[in-house]
Amino acid sequence: MIKPDNTEIVRESIRGLLRTQYFAVLCTKGETHPYCSLVGFAATPDMSHLVFATMKDTRKYRNLSAEGRVSLLIDSRKNRVEDLKDASALTALGEVYAVESSSDGEHRDLYLERHPHLAPFLADPNTVIICVKVSKYILVSRFQEVFELEIE
Repeated sequence: MIKPDNTEIVRESIRGLLRTQYFAVLCTKGETHPYCSLVGFAATPDMSHLVFATMKDTRKYRNLSAEGRVSLLIDSRKNRVEDLKDASALTALGEVYAVESSSDGEHRDLYLERHPHLAPFLADPNTVIICVKVSKYILVSRFQEVFELEIE
């Protein structure tokens, strides 16, 4: 748990990861096992929501439709030995609160600002924007320092 005097430092570390990393591992509940997917994501400025895009005819979308609670892992590793002491990993826990058309809207704009190269993907009528309301972030740094931040 974070101490009150560390809250801003932890918040800025989380903000930094959300700003510098473009991809997250999404974990959904599958029929028999958890299911992980790599997704490009964008975060709202207040860090309370994460958005990503997916096609409707995917296992990921079916899992999200059946169970809206998800976790996303965002990390700073570079696949080097030094990552054990240098990398940070951020888990975002949340719930899907909206599935929107990818043809318009503020979440689409946020996503495209972060991933302009995915405009053709969003133009597909089978693509939707998934919005996750984050309830908690768990930040692990230096291999074993763990901090939690509740999002209101």
